[in-house]
Amino acid sequence: MKKVSLLAALVAFGSASALGQGIFQPSYNQTTSFNGAPGALEQTSMNLTYDGRNYWSASGGGSNGNRLAQWDGSGNHIASYQPGIDMRSVFTVGGSAAPVYCRGYSSPTIMRQTSPGVFTSHVTLSGGTLDGQSQVEFNSDGSEFVAHVNGQISRWNLSGAFLGNVSLSGYGTMFSEGNYPQYRGIVCAGGYYLTYSNGNLSAWDASGTRVGNTVLTGAGTSFDSHFSLSWANGMIWIIDIANGTWRGYRIPELLGGFLISLSGPCPGQKTLSWSGAGAGQMGIVIGNSLGAFNIPSGPCQGTQLGIQGNLMLYNIIGTQGGQGQVSANVGNAACGKYIQCIKTDDCSTSNAAGPI
Repeated sequence: MKKVSLLAALVAFGSASALGQGIFQPSYNQTTSFNGAPGALEQTSMNLTYDGRNYWSASGGGSNGNRLAQWDGSGNHIASYQPGIDMRSVFTVGGSAAPVYCRGYSSPTIMRQTSPGVFTSHVTLSGGTLDGQSQVEFNSDGSEFVAHVNGQISRWNLSGAFLGNVSLSGYGTMFSEGNYPQYRGIVCAGGYYLTYSNGNLSAWDASGTRVGNTVLTGAGTSFDSHFSLSWANGMIWIIDIANGTWRGYRIPELLGGFLISLSGPCPGQKTLSWSGAGAGQMGIVIGNSLGAFNIPSGPCQGTQLGIQGNLMLYNIIGTQGGQGQVSANVGNAACGKYIQCIKTDDCSTSNAAGPI
């Protein structure tokens, strides 16, 4: 790969963040936030969903009082409701389209919202490991219901029939994720199962293999935070404390972001492979280390990269329709550095790969 120029808009950045792995960058900064309106809901905050127009958040700890809140698309509180359900999750297909569904404490019945704050029985889940506290959600494409407890995911079809379990290999070995209440949380996006614990988001594939983990910078770590894991409006959401600040994180890898990998010795013949990029052009960026860097200006201003330190732009090349590879002889000067690709048309980014 021939170096063609310095990426003029990029500058040296500070110390590296905690290292991520797999499909993710090491960390992600929040994209947006809104005030959870103190007093809007009773007791313990649960999660958040989006119906294409409004956000909806829930609370648990009892069935009396305000257990459902409605927010507009900018996060302004509209109203609170008393549905009479001790909620453990509210959810929509893909976190993006009406209607809104919910699951109550220790109930196998999924409820569907028919008007604001009014829910009727939709389907009953039979079989599987449905813990009383488990968060029930749709899978990524809305074809299944899923629930999680302590590394075991149960799956049901849309008629409520049990489809089987997926065991998350190694769950409980990182971030105190096996503790209550985080061990009952689950959301799905990008084809992955996603869990959260103490500021750390993990992704698991369909076989239960952990394929990535990352830090959500500034995300809450309170009791309520660990109940609040959400996928809504194309973002991961975590609340700070009960009725506190909701923080939303847009993660490209969960929204069709593309993947890269490296193979071969360094120094020597090195191959960069990519998939899922879509047709177009992409720039190949090299940096000294993993980290978090926001492009400060130019066409991709505000895009967060997962590498940092003396960033250099190498060849801008075609994506070969979204999947391809390129090889080059790499010298000692590049060994130990990291690489990331960025699409020039929509500023979508790959994962960070390396060391070279």
